[in-house]
Amino acid sequence: MKGIKVPKETFHLCYCHTPMRFAWDFETYISRESYSPLIKNGLRFYVKYLKYWDRKTAGRVSEYIANSTIVKERIHNCYRRESSVIFPPVETDRYRISEQVDDFYLIVSRLIPYKRIDLAVEAFNQIGAKLYVVGGGPDLERLRGMAKSNVQFLGRLEDEEVAKLMSQCRAFIFPGEEDFGITPLEVNAAGRPVIAYKGGGALDTIRPPLNGVYFDQPNAASLADAVRQCESVTWNPELIRAHAEKFNVDRFKNEFDQHLQTKYRAFLESTKQRKSVGVSLS
Repeated sequence: MKGIKVPKETFHLCYCHTPMRFAWDFETYISRESYSPLIKNGLRFYVKYLKYWDRKTAGRVSEYIANSTIVKERIHNCYRRESSVIFPPVETDRYRISEQVDDFYLIVSRLIPYKRIDLAVEAFNQIGAKLYVVGGGPDLERLRGMAKSNVQFLGRLEDEEVAKLMSQCRAFIFPGEEDFGITPLEVNAAGRPVIAYKGGGALDTIRPPLNGVYFDQPNAASLADAVRQCESVTWNPELIRAHAEKFNVDRFKNEFDQHLQTKYRAFLESTKQRKSVGVSLS
């Protein structure tokens, strides 16, 4: 939507989840997709135009808000624009701490290659611990073919079932690099820790050893080490939930409203000054 054309006197605020990954990180994005070489080459030609259009239209926006620190950096690198960071809203009220913690680890995700669920499958094949994977997608059959019997694919489940699993898992596995990543904070709202890849939006939300641990390298061995580290920590569900509450819906509404009012007033003042300069020059 940032490419939309509006009159000059119209304030255009863009809340950006990321500059389009397909264009700006094409080789990483496409490397795990099963397209033929012919299609990949055709897409490369198209992406050159897409990047040109995306950067050209970046100037149509009055103000950018990024949903994470890493997205703020991408906006600067891709669009040559500055932005403020306001984290997305997390519906923490939907989740509760459970008195019962089970022996399984959990993933809730779309099953597509860039989510790196394959790293978790490989790691748990090595560890032998129980892993539940909730969700569906085009990568499902490949992942099933990799997995040993301790890794179970539960498909898509109702929200209530997912919330219960989140509250009872030993920890949540977050193996990919996301723009922000709301699901880990939902798990935190249920009082459980997160094992996350040290990159992307997780850098803004995971605070070891308060609410989770990182693994540094995007490989199964590094993730397996982090799972073992997680086992050695005594987690405090109440403190974990309190951390998640800092990202709740009311916080988002207040921050967004205050930012919008401030930037809009500045825009009106700037517009007024430009008009007065135009009148004096004429």
